Amino acid sequence: MEIHLQEDFLNRMRSERGFLLTRYLDQLQLPPERALFVNRGRLPLCDKGPDLSQPALPFQLERVPYEEDGYYYPPQEKPGRHPLHEAGLYYIQEPSAMLPVSLLDPQPGDCVLDLCAAPGGKTVQISCRMSKRGGGGILISNEFVPERARILARNVERMGLRQTVVLNEDSGRLAARLEASFDKILVDAPCSGEGMFRKNPDAAKEWSLENVIRCVSRQKEILENAAKMLKPGGILVYSTCTFEEVENEGQVGDFLRTHPDFFLEKEERFLPYEGRGEGHFAARLKKAGSLIPSTHWPCGKQKAGGKEEIQ
Repeated sequence: MEIHLQEDFLNRMRSERGFLLTRYLDQLQLPPERALFVNRGRLPLCDKGPDLSQPALPFQLERVPYEEDGYYYPPQEKPGRHPLHEAGLYYIQEPSAMLPVSLLDPQPGDCVLDLCAAPGGKTVQISCRMSKRGGGGILISNEFVPERARILARNVERMGLRQTVVLNEDSGRLAARLEASFDKILVDAPCSGEGMFRKNPDAAKEWSLENVIRCVSRQKEILENAAKMLKPGGILVYSTCTFEEVENEGQVGDFLRTHPDFFLEKEERFLPYEGRGEGHFAARLKKAGSLIPSTHWPCGKQKAGGKEEIQ
């Protein structure tokens, strides 16, 4: 499918620091990379194959280097049409979209908020990581748009995710009720979507500078509310699927200037001509202070045997 890029977008990319427009345009002519995330909670059906290097799925697979349960698959494979997909053994996910959860690094026992969660790929990653080694903790998976929240809920059910609660709520209302409640928060923010033009050519047609400005404003509000809900010592990962510096490094820089109790631990850009995937950005921020384990909702008290009891 031909991808129509607007002249205003091309001019902005020419001025983007470090962005190689010619290489990007060449990359747009190639088919997008495809990947899936394996749900280890659906063992033994999804156990290791005979060579112990890949899950026992009937597809050609190759590991995604930054996600131990992520695998590329070639274009001729159609895992989305296989019954194992409906059974929740894996989730079809764009490979670069797996990066933010790797930075978040959720662990069993954590209280985690996925604030802009639909359609659910990162929620699946977070929940599966938290379920390892006995599990524990809780994941609040929130989506503001009602129809997208329904899609999120269906995916959570299909994947059989434990300790996951789906909400359809505004970030401001959540912040008013859940101040300093979470160990880790993922903000995969609504953005101008420039990194996904190869997968979604219609988004390229609809691009506008006005939408970029609207996205910056929404992101700022969501980040502000996320900061209130993070515990001292907690981790906040902010991510987008756009190339816009004002939505990425600029947004993070503005946030840090107005929140001196946060500092940047790591920042990564994923460009389609530098790796196997589309465009993504992620920044890992830490809030000053010492993280104190939860003894109340949303994480519950630790019971004998290492299980969590939700209050």
